[in-house]
Amino acid sequence: NKLTKLKLNGVPWWGAGGLNVNEVIKYDSFLKKFVIFLDSEELAKIHHMYDTDLNGVLSYSEINLMNAHIYRYIPRLRSSNTKISNSDQSSIESTHTNESDIFKQDSFSTDLSCIPPTIFYLENLIELTIEYQGIKIVPDAIKNLKHLVIFSLNYCIELETLSAYVGLLPLRELNLNGCVSLKTPPIEITRRGHTQTMAFLKRLISGSTLCKRTKLMLVGLGGAGKTSLVRAFRKYHSDKPPEITDGIDIVKWKVPLNQPDDFLEFSVWDFAGQSVYYHAHQFFLAKKAVYILVWNIRLGAEHGGLDFWLSSICCHAPNAPIFVVGTHSDVHWFMRTA
Repeated sequence: NKLTKLKLNGVPWWGAGGLNVNEVIKYDSFLKKFVIFLDSEELAKIHHMYDTDLNGVLSYSEINLMNAHIYRYIPRLRSSNTKISNSDQSSIESTHTNESDIFKQDSFSTDLSCIPPTIFYLENLIELTIEYQGIKIVPDAIKNLKHLVIFSLNYCIELETLSAYVGLLPLRELNLNGCVSLKTPPIEITRRGHTQTMAFLKRLISGSTLCKRTKLMLVGLGGAGKTSLVRAFRKYHSDKPPEITDGIDIVKWKVPLNQPDDFLEFSVWDFAGQSVYYHAHQFFLAKKAVYILVWNIRLGAEHGGLDFWLSSICCHAPNAPIFVVGTHSDVHWFMRTA
């Protein structure tokens, strides 16, 4: 418990702070940097594996491939059941009030955080450095380190979430360089500096309000029935057929919930289906939205534009929910039975 400074760093890869496109690595330099971690025979295999042109040096593209191999090959703190990816990882909401609570949460620390739980018993720590590791979260148990003033997590490229309790620590430095997967706090906040980052984390502790607003995006070919579907959602009836959408029509749609004056509000985006708009539409495909892909079943799946729109949505909003809605089913049935 008397320990005040602790470094638990993984093996750095080559040029972690940024590579020059003209940079090359000779074998001697490669061996000198990594020989304390792997024996010379293993290093020779790695160097040869990525020296694709067999010229004895690694070029910029070869260095990047070699770095990815080293990140996986050399042991570092990482969940045994988590693949290396940028996929979304929900933060763990847990509160540790004493050592027994920490023991109960050891599975979180092992499976998701990978920070050894014994670290959170070192209440006299003033400086903690965990860099070049594969950790995904900093758990709530960090609040036990009440004297921590320097916390460095540089180049933990899988790190996604910091506990809000980091904001309550007396930190003078919070180093997050190279944490490319970080979502909480978001990069827009960390770029503003230490003060703004700590203020953001503190606000997370103060509570939150459930947001009942989202975007509803209707996409599909022209004439598929997107505007008619929007009218049906909003219970708007008209004898006149809808006009062709020009660009994007945006309307509000409130869905009543169980309690009085409680609504789920959608901002409904009705995208024009003409091909002339396709290039512009891609700039408006939001990640945090619900998508309805409308297609005319009379045209068949191969001609309904499904492949194009599914590919576009998955490219620009890979984790967004997509509902595929077929229209003109009554006309299809009439034509089939006539």
